[in-house]
Amino acid sequence: MVYVSAAGQALYSQSFGAKDWEQGLPSTPQTSFRVGSISKSFTAAAILQLAEAGELTVTDTIGELLPEYPAVGAGITLHQLLSHTAGLFNYTDDPELLARRDQPITPSELLATFWELPLEFEPGTQFRYSNSGYVVLGAIIERVTGQTYAEYMQQAIFEPAGLDRTTVGDADGWPDRASGYVPDALGGRSPAFPIDMSFPFAAGAIRSTAVDLARWHSVLGTDLLLNAQSRDLLTTPVLDGYAYGWFITERDGLEVVEHGGGIDGFLSDLVRVPELDLAVVVLLNSEGVSPATISSAALSCALGEDIPPEPPPQLLELDADQQERIVGTYDITEETRQLLASLGLDEVAIAALASVDVYSSSGLLLLEPVGQGATRLLPLSPSEFASTIDDTMATFSFADGEERPATSLTIDQGGVILVFER
Repeated sequence: MVYVSAAGQALYSQSFGAKDWEQGLPSTPQTSFRVGSISKSFTAAAILQLAEAGELTVTDTIGELLPEYPAVGAGITLHQLLSHTAGLFNYTDDPELLARRDQPITPSELLATFWELPLEFEPGTQFRYSNSGYVVLGAIIERVTGQTYAEYMQQAIFEPAGLDRTTVGDADGWPDRASGYVPDALGGRSPAFPIDMSFPFAAGAIRSTAVDLARWHSVLGTDLLLNAQSRDLLTTPVLDGYAYGWFITERDGLEVVEHGGGIDGFLSDLVRVPELDLAVVVLLNSEGVSPATISSAALSCALGEDIPPEPPPQLLELDADQQERIVGTYDITEETRQLLASLGLDEVAIAALASVDVYSSSGLLLLEPVGQGATRLLPLSPSEFASTIDDTMATFSFADGEERPATSLTIDQGGVILVFER
């Protein structure tokens, strides 16, 4: 879903693909998507709202608001949490914990996964993106208000802002709701890993729509939720262009306020140009395509810039000997099999990728998983090939140099890396 608005009016609204691939249903501007880390902009606004109410200040420390927090991080300030300068280990970088993200977890249990770990740097000295900081902020919101994070966001942010289709959680039972998918090796889609939305918590658990996110942009230009001083804090960079829940850049002399999101089965980007009251929303319910690439092109169009067509790749002509070195059958590695399982593919889907045939027909090179259709490989070099499927690259490795037969095949399908051995 791509949605562009200015001064609260839609300039462009277009759905691509389907919100539900099993039924082929298209999305709409009111379709609910997981927005991942765009949630941080809401969490940051909630903290500043509580600061305006005198419930806390951004110079307060974690230990002052959560007395049980271990000494190792108790001196970290809310300012450092908001700006990713706290030095906390990013809990979503823990592979064992990530493998259990389909299981419910409480905020206190989330805190316990990282709060005793050594800090990665002295707070305030570096920028390093960490979901853990926003989990702590969510716990502080709960402690200060006596409400759950979801309750407070609904009552203090979503309802007064008129965000009728924005919620914390997965909006189970809501109408017009997108399902999330991951790409397979040849452009198909499988249901994404079933993450429980208690796992991303205040760092990424919000669902919203294109219309609501465009309205969120508009609300942040008014005094409806935050005064001018608080709104300035939201967009004042601290380190490396990050403010409070937003990345701040510049384009053609205009300030650009942006945050993307990525969560199982969904990618997103929200771009704001406050001076022009312009918002670009990109919501995807499949991984593998960069939403920032789409939003950048949409912003260019909105600013009246020309977008030259991307030149076609320069293809190499391979002789018969070069083709023969890569022709053969390649079997999936155990590591790739486990990766596919972790992405939610069942045994049947994995079995369909258990081996891949590469062969030549009428001078063309084709790649075909056993039992599936073939796709053409477009040679960029003797070892690197583009595919006729978007965002798919195939690379052959040669243990003894390109004069010998290939020993393995790596398929990069929009960032999902699959390895096969000959």
